[in-house]
Amino acid sequence: MDEAPKTALATLVMRVVWMSALVGLGMQALTLTVGVALGGSPSLASALIGAAGKVSWSTTVCAALAVGLSVPRATLPGTALWGLVAAPASFHLARAVQQALGAAAGLSAAAATPALVVWGTAGLKGAQYALLGLVLLRLNQRAEAPITAYLGAGALLGLTFGGLILGLGVQAGTLAPTAAALAPAAVNELIFPALCAGVVYVTTRAGALLGGANRT
Repeated sequence: MDEAPKTALATLVMRVVWMSALVGLGMQALTLTVGVALGGSPSLASALIGAAGKVSWSTTVCAALAVGLSVPRATLPGTALWGLVAAPASFHLARAVQQALGAAAGLSAAAATPALVVWGTAGLKGAQYALLGLVLLRLNQRAEAPITAYLGAGALLGLTFGGLILGLGVQAGTLAPTAAALAPAAVNELIFPALCAGVVYVTTRAGALLGGANRT
């Protein structure tokens, strides 16, 4: 009936998607750079597949957070639920994308990841982004909250939950306890949540700045 809210939501989603896709590509470039600097030598195919996985993860989880924060009368339980559901779903989607592309490229299949690691990581990410959603909602309710508060919240939760996720991988033997393996993963777990929070700030708090050029 009222097209204005639908148009605003569609605009929000489009902005989140393209910004999050850039974040995903940037994170892949950063983690590759760190890995290569520490002696890694990824193939072009694995680098492209990793980029596809990061883009699919970043666009879906950041879009879910932004939409959850932008619905009318967003509540703490509702916002937490968006993150709790979206993060594991996005994690599994990114894994599926990478596995499908790896099979299509004819890459040798990696050893199966133990279910404990897969579901443990998905659960930790769900808790992480549920908490991030709660914090970002509180920040959205403060008119004076700067983008640095959003970035800091994302980084703090990335440090906390990223440490648990990396520890789980090392304990299960799916992540080698070497600098070349740990450093890129640590950079990704720390920096991505901060950048995702920054995307949420720009799209939900400063979106008018992006759309200002379209007004006459």
